[in-house]
Amino acid sequence: MSAGSIVGAVLGKYRILAELSAGGQGEVYRAQHEILGKTAAVKVLRAGLSENAELVTRFVNEAKAASAIRHPGIIEILDFGTTDDGRAYLAMEFLEGEPLSKRLRRRGRLDEREAAEIGRGIASALGAAHAKGIYHRDLKPDNVFIVPDLDTPSRERPKLLDFGIAKLVDQGTGQTRTGALIGTPLYMAPEQARAAGAIDHRADLYSLGCILYELVVGEPPFVGTGAGEIITLQMFEEPAPPSSRVTIAPGFERVIGKLLAKEPGDRYASAAQVVSALETAFSSGGDRARLAPSHARKPPDTSAPLFETQGGTPPRRNLLPIVAAVVTLGIAGIAVAVLARGGESPAPAPALAPPPPRDPPIQKAAPAPVEPAPVEPVVVKQVETPPVTRVKRGHPAAPGTQAGSQSSLPVTKRGSPIELTP
Repeated sequence: MSAGSIVGAVLGKYRILAELSAGGQGEVYRAQHEILGKTAAVKVLRAGLSENAELVTRFVNEAKAASAIRHPGIIEILDFGTTDDGRAYLAMEFLEGEPLSKRLRRRGRLDEREAAEIGRGIASALGAAHAKGIYHRDLKPDNVFIVPDLDTPSRERPKLLDFGIAKLVDQGTGQTRTGALIGTPLYMAPEQARAAGAIDHRADLYSLGCILYELVVGEPPFVGTGAGEIITLQMFEEPAPPSSRVTIAPGFERVIGKLLAKEPGDRYASAAQVVSALETAFSSGGDRARLAPSHARKPPDTSAPLFETQGGTPPRRNLLPIVAAVVTLGIAGIAVAVLARGGESPAPAPALAPPPPRDPPIQKAAPAPVEPAPVEPVVVKQVETPPVTRVKRGHPAAPGTQAGSQSSLPVTKRGSPIELTP
């Protein structure tokens, strides 16, 4: 039990029964409604963090966003308030199941049909959120919880969690600032990685594509040694086709490819289109049965290939834009600070080296899952970036770029969100 445990206390109408987990930002408890007897989960911010206005705002944002959406694939918020000593808390429905990230660690990768079913559930929930003008912006396996489907006991349903950095368009809460980057690099859309001011619901669809890729292949589309390298890959690199690594239905691979399009306009226009595409992804897969449709919809146009390959080999990296982007980050200088520390002045980090080419992936083999050592989420602040001379592949870097230096950007915890602000 953590030092600040509140077992036995009553928060609102809920009595705290037991501590379920504790982390850097607070604790999660099992609680029971004093009158109705209903079990709930209560998340409480640590005392020091409750004095951080930005974190409290995100906490409130999570409560507002999730409670605004009425959908079985979105966690239900039951209550919100503060403890007697000023700690913010959030009461939500108690879920029995496991995080999608835990299932991936246990099994390595999932069967393609199971992955497609989970993806369809996530897309359905995203559609409900987007209809309310809410974009999640940090969709990842850690924020997806797999629970039994009460309507069909033999099946499961994904539930979306943690809307703490969601963008509420109608209320104007959590608006993206120009030059601000918020999200988790492994699942971040290119426009998020560019810190573009105009980020819409299609960024969530890209993140869903990253999740589906990881479910069937065993790792995300892009894996690097640090946040800067991964962000650069998200912006410029084309992922290896899943079929170059595992057996996958062509229709399902096309869905993943379209979700991972670099330009938002090349992705599906809505989450509803993704649901429809996943329902028909296996219709031409021979002995692979079609997913049971939840609604009758027109099948999407899948005539154009969405993973371009030559001779069945993965697309080669184009290092020119990668080198340019990485050198830009190096010249800018990245300042890193632990999120919980608030306004401490971080020190600049040296330039980054361009990511080396990967070896061709092993055919039809699922990689073993990797669990890096946990590291706190970080805040990264960028300073003004001077002009950059592009470096051609095979030519030396321009003087002063330090293109050959080793990266010193910290390795973030797998799936940890970061924030870059000007």
